[in-house]
Amino acid sequence: MPGMVSIIIPLYNRENLILETLESIKVQTYSNFECIIVDDGSTDNGIKLVKNFLNDDNRFKLFERPSNVKKGGNSCRNIGFLKSSGEYIHWFDSDDIMEPRMIENKTKVLQTNDADIVICRMANFIGNKKNIIESSEKNIEHISSNPAFELISRNYRVQTSQVIFLRSFILSQNVLFNTKLTRNQETEYFVRLFLVSPRIYYINSTDVLVRLAHLSISSHFDSLNEDEKYLVSFVGYLEMFKSFKKANKLSEEIKIFFARFFYNCLKKMKVEFWSYPQLYIYGIFNNWFPSLILSFKIFSNRYFFKN
Repeated sequence: MPGMVSIIIPLYNRENLILETLESIKVQTYSNFECIIVDDGSTDNGIKLVKNFLNDDNRFKLFERPSNVKKGGNSCRNIGFLKSSGEYIHWFDSDDIMEPRMIENKTKVLQTNDADIVICRMANFIGNKKNIIESSEKNIEHISSNPAFELISRNYRVQTSQVIFLRSFILSQNVLFNTKLTRNQETEYFVRLFLVSPRIYYINSTDVLVRLAHLSISSHFDSLNEDEKYLVSFVGYLEMFKSFKKANKLSEEIKIFFARFFYNCLKKMKVEFWSYPQLYIYGIFNNWFPSLILSFKIFSNRYFFKN
């Protein structure tokens, strides 16, 4: 029998969408899978719907995030991984749709090539899955030897639902989702993975439909005021900066990219008072400011004098 695939789904208040996602998994042509759903404390009727669905197919399993574990999709993904047993790992979102041959197409590449990661094409849709609003023919392959930097510089984009991994690769790198983040967590996760130079294969089939315009972390982010948005973005990119630094892959181009990004954030975001001197020193040490005069002006006018 071909290797088992563990599909891991974080769930929070998706009563109107989750069954469509689960049905798209149930009809996969590749049948040797387990689907692990981890509830993040849903308050709607979604859990009841999932439990009824589980009665008809024992490949689907439902777990609850323990109350002593930090809330969030990242925690649920990590819990799901620890509960999983598959040779292959596929994170998936609770409102996305799998095309029927998605798992088959990806596992075939993993089984016949020396690959750690396989990435398929995706298409965005709103409402009905037939309402595709973005072409799936866009090139998904990275074009340089540094896909981690391409991710943050927006040369190309990878969403969690597009990717399948060898479990052994995740274990060898000890890389799971960062539970401190509420924004850019997928990008930050892939940055850490890509920095270790995995063997990546791309396939041309459009096997994932990604739903847009629904309540999500993005809509929560949109509700924040400007200085809160800059702070949330800063936190995520700071984690990525540290990963590049740890991997010794901070080229001059990448240093300039981060310096410009952080400088723009520091001009506009607000942080707790005890963080000011740390950010000031860390920013100067890493050349985030065009000049010492401008760095002092930001911290004195923006923070200390609150102008």
